[in-house]
Amino acid sequence: MQQAVTVTFWGVRGSVPVAGADHVLHGGDTTCVELRSGSDVVVIDLGTGARALGKALDAATCPAVTVLFSHAHYDHVLGVPFFRPLYRRGTAVTLASALAGGTAAMVADLMRVPFFPVGPTAFLADVTCVDLDPSAAWTTGDGLRIAMAPTCHPGGAHAFRIDTPGGALACIFDHAAGETAVDEVLVAFAAGVDLVVLDAGGAALGGETASNGHSGWRQALALGLATGARSVALTHHHPDCTDGILAAREADVTRTAPHAFLARCGDRVTLGQGGPVRMDAGSAVV
Repeated sequence: MQQAVTVTFWGVRGSVPVAGADHVLHGGDTTCVELRSGSDVVVIDLGTGARALGKALDAATCPAVTVLFSHAHYDHVLGVPFFRPLYRRGTAVTLASALAGGTAAMVADLMRVPFFPVGPTAFLADVTCVDLDPSAAWTTGDGLRIAMAPTCHPGGAHAFRIDTPGGALACIFDHAAGETAVDEVLVAFAAGVDLVVLDAGGAALGGETASNGHSGWRQALALGLATGARSVALTHHHPDCTDGILAAREADVTRTAPHAFLARCGDRVTLGQGGPVRMDAGSAVV
């Protein structure tokens, strides 16, 4: 019997983590998405949501983790020093990216004095840093195929598509929609997946058009719908977007596309089975 493939959102904010009574429902941690397929655990980005994910990855059931970095802006890497599997003997952790300076150099730069008290030498796991070729697909674990495509974002970033025996996931962040040629490539790249996750982190209140390298929510939704994905998740929520703002936005989104939603920390999607299973309102990922 084929095992279910699940996708869990551990961080859904962009730019900077937030906290407070107005940011409970969707959560305040920055980008971190986990895919589980059989014995494979693949994580896209280690924003501050990586802390909670790392606590949840039990050594007995998760002896190996692959982490893919879309790019190295702070909101996508700040969780690296706090990702518990990196400090667990006997765990194999692969850190992979197509960063121009290399994956190992990024981690070393992130964890150096005067910005952090210890460097990567503090890691106890079996850590391998991989530099990916964006033009070549990468196969790992039990039949997973990982492909990449460039996005429109200051400094560059890459979208990921992961095809598994039980379904396909595409993560397109960070990306400012509007460049027709790039958008068309990304639509083809993510065509027919079970779940597409898109950056909708444009300006806080209206948030309908691209801003500072991020798509507005209407642009992101249109891009997601064009892929023909079974489910569309909008994420990378602006830090100034309160639960009230996001609730109103999600109502607009679902009126347009019932199979689309605004991701919340803790949302879990089983590929091929529609929308997210959600925690009770007011609970939190800790």
